[in-house]
Amino acid sequence: MVRSFPNSSLVAYPTKGKLAAFPVPAQNQVYVFNARATNNSGAAQNVGILQLLTSKETSLWNYVNVGPVYTSIGAAVSAGTASVLFAGAANDGFVAQARSKFGMVGFTVSTASAGGTFTYKYWNGTIFTTLTTLEVPATYAAAGDNWIVFQPPQDWVKGGPSQIDQDKYSIFVQSTVAPAGAVSVNFMWIGAFLDFYEGVPNNAAVQMSYPDTKPYLLNGGEGLVPYFSVPAAANQFGCYFALV
Repeated sequence: MVRSFPNSSLVAYPTKGKLAAFPVPAQNQVYVFNARATNNSGAAQNVGILQLLTSKETSLWNYVNVGPVYTSIGAAVSAGTASVLFAGAANDGFVAQARSKFGMVGFTVSTASAGGTFTYKYWNGTIFTTLTTLEVPATYAAAGDNWIVFQPPQDWVKGGPSQIDQDKYSIFVQSTVAPAGAVSVNFMWIGAFLDFYEGVPNNAAVQMSYPDTKPYLLNGGEGLVPYFSVPAAANQFGCYFALV
């Protein structure tokens, strides 16, 4: 039951995609009737709209190849505590997971290290196999925000090696050639694409619309975030919504 008149929100969104452009406060629920991400970068680019997943829906694991050993670091990173993604040895790495299929893993590198060669894989029910990506970090050599962006594979299934959560979808990032030293992060976000298009022209938008009889429901702590492959100060995100 809708308990408020519909409202609209329109904000500038100058980054690629990180914090929710439309966050839902805790203890609230919101019906979304329309969401729109507008490319005003001056050139064609990839544009999408994602639902940010809460920390309760996701997991993050550091992987050490010798053993192998998987160590849960999701709670620490969610609390802002710097945690190691790559320990500086060949074939180490990390696994990111979520209960629903996702298409963005973003993270803030707090301790960077040059060098390294990295592979990106997903779980197909039997093994980790090559993931086709739209964007990955060129290196992990600079502190700051980085993105792994991809379209969810059709044969992606929940699970992975027995040491990690079996009720979540998994991607695995591995340093086949190690960086010079450890790489740590102190913030991470995971988003599931609701809509995505490649090569969206300048001044065009990706837009989702839901009927009044069946709007899209967001729960407290969730939110919507656009993805712009070309960040620009004039890019915009808007939505039309009502409190449940």
